[in-house]
Amino acid sequence: MTPTPRTAAPRVGAVVLTWRDRVQTVECVTGLLGSPSITRVVVVDNEADGTIRAAFSPDPRIEFVELDANTGFAVGVNAGMTVLLADDAIDQLLVMNNDATLPAADIELLRNALDTDPSLGVVGPRIVTPDGQQFSAGGIVNRLTWGIRQPRAGEQPDFLTWACVLVRRETLESAGLLDERFFMYWEDVEYGFRLRSLGIGFAEVAGAELTHAVSSSHAR
Repeated sequence: MTPTPRTAAPRVGAVVLTWRDRVQTVECVTGLLGSPSITRVVVVDNEADGTIRAAFSPDPRIEFVELDANTGFAVGVNAGMTVLLADDAIDQLLVMNNDATLPAADIELLRNALDTDPSLGVVGPRIVTPDGQQFSAGGIVNRLTWGIRQPRAGEQPDFLTWACVLVRRETLESAGLLDERFFMYWEDVEYGFRLRSLGIGFAEVAGAELTHAVSSSHAR
């Protein structure tokens, strides 16, 4: 897979999925807009009541997809990615949970990883909890028990968690969007298997760190 040549201007669009969380959503989006690489942010509001939209001052870089019901992770993220894919000026998509933060410098680390390695279609940062616990960007699936564990040093993960990923447009055009049969969890595992079947690489980017309150279910 050969990436589309980049123009002088960065063309990264972000999708932030939220559900009834005004404060952390504002913090997440404000942080993203501090990056010179982010040109658009699509906030997907599951079970919207107008509260999230009202929390933001008008900004041409921010738009909202307001869904009537809590449609789950895959449906919500796909709704935001579909908006960005309709914009030919976007060549990389950053997907982030609303309760996470990623410094602008680390966004550049993710972008550089895609720019310098044509074999990679998706990259993600290491995940760090507010109390300092560290988790890999991905996981290893036991094919017998379907349990998930952290990759060992030097071990290629079976998938990347979509708490934060940077994806090439070409990857989404080739592999498709997330499988909407999954309401929450396992959609990222299925996508990792799908990428492998298509020969599209993915990896954790050394040095990039996402601050994220990892749930106990994710840790298991």
